[in-house]
Amino acid sequence: MNWHQRLDVLRWRSLEEADVGGELLSGEKRREATARSKGSLRADDETSMSAREVDGFLARRTVWLKAEVSGDKTMAVLAQMTIRAGNWSVAVAGWLLAFVIGFGLTGIGSEREINLLALPLVGLLLWNAVVMIASVVVELKPSAGGDDDHWSRFAYLDLRKGSTDRPTPAAVHVETFQKQVRPMERERTGSRFRAWLHVGAALLAMGSCVGMYAKGWSHEYRAVWESTLLGPKQAEVFFSTLFWPASHMTGIAVPVDAIAGMQRTSGTVANSAAALPWIHLYAATLMLLVVLPRLLLAGWTLRRCEVRIEQQWRGLGWDSLARRLLRMIEGGGEKVTALLHGVATDEVSKSRWSRAIQERIGGMASVEFQMIASGDEDEFAASWTPATPLAVIVFQFATTPEAEVQRRLVSEVRSKLRSRFADGKLIALLDATSVSGRWTTEHIESRSVLWNRMLASVTDETACTGDETAMNRLRVAESETR
Repeated sequence: MNWHQRLDVLRWRSLEEADVGGELLSGEKRREATARSKGSLRADDETSMSAREVDGFLARRTVWLKAEVSGDKTMAVLAQMTIRAGNWSVAVAGWLLAFVIGFGLTGIGSEREINLLALPLVGLLLWNAVVMIASVVVELKPSAGGDDDHWSRFAYLDLRKGSTDRPTPAAVHVETFQKQVRPMERERTGSRFRAWLHVGAALLAMGSCVGMYAKGWSHEYRAVWESTLLGPKQAEVFFSTLFWPASHMTGIAVPVDAIAGMQRTSGTVANSAAALPWIHLYAATLMLLVVLPRLLLAGWTLRRCEVRIEQQWRGLGWDSLARRLLRMIEGGGEKVTALLHGVATDEVSKSRWSRAIQERIGGMASVEFQMIASGDEDEFAASWTPATPLAVIVFQFATTPEAEVQRRLVSEVRSKLRSRFADGKLIALLDATSVSGRWTTEHIESRSVLWNRMLASVTDETACTGDETAMNRLRVAESETR
């Protein structure tokens, strides 16, 4: 799956996750998209659900949705899910500038002489060596994880600060998309920029090589050197060492015997040498020690970027999402009792809870709702007779849980359930729709800790719907509930 396909998949996932009421994409369309795209995949098949097959299923499903869903409102929301696009013209202009700068760095004098120590070769080699070592360290450094909320606050201040005005549905969809794509976008942009710099450095070195040959095409240059610090013997050692890799690669010997006569002293030169061998060695040194390593680093940087983006992509829980989508069209018609405590009972909310339940046990399951009035928890638990072995109790995530209310109710309901059915199972479903886009990540995490602590050991599973952050924080392992 390429970058643009991933963006499309993320756009439709963000729309579906934020569209909890099915206003932009109906449940029927979602199920049809899954059925048309799933192929031979099944939610309970542990062997065929490889990462590649999951990606293929999600890509096919996205293509189907793009072709079959055409509502103006839906398309308008999807059109707002954009990222910053790079501009190749800027990159090409930068590369051309680097080549021109490299061409001008040769700076051959007006006396038709090349001062070998005045050429920028040593400086280019040292600078590139330092930068390349630093680049290797940067690429090998583990990618920074952690919370991305500080970026969210900068870009979406009204959504992340919990303003009194509820964000529009379109803004919630866009924010959901941005939260998912932003880490990968930053990784891709940063890596491509570093690769761009490597290519620019290679072109700068190539510009220096071309400059030397271009200026030597129509003029005869002679090679000389002068230095306050180096004498003839030291110059021989210096040039022999500097040009040894290029000499070994090209077979052109370093003319060390001529070095002593090439020294300019008191403004005169005893015997300047032909410049062409030195130009060949100069160009070969840059190609071998700058151009080739830089291009290899550019390719390696892009490859490492793909690996890191793949890791971030896998961290978005696509396997779990694929199984939830498949369960929506699978199942054998199980019956589930949903107990509603302190929540609104409108049809949109019931549809949302039904979908969340069906994602876990199968889309053919039928859900029967029962209301538990606040303050009547003890009376309900005492009189309730379980009708099905699977029950779901729904709470508002925004509610502050109390041991004497929510925990006690869940414990008693579960006890009743297991006393009637040996395989009885109770799921606590927290609806975080009302806090999505209004609460900060810290606030959501704090409330998640409270709910996890309050429901620990008294429920078989704790799940959440309506907010991705809350869904990720509310994960109770089965071993913790036994």
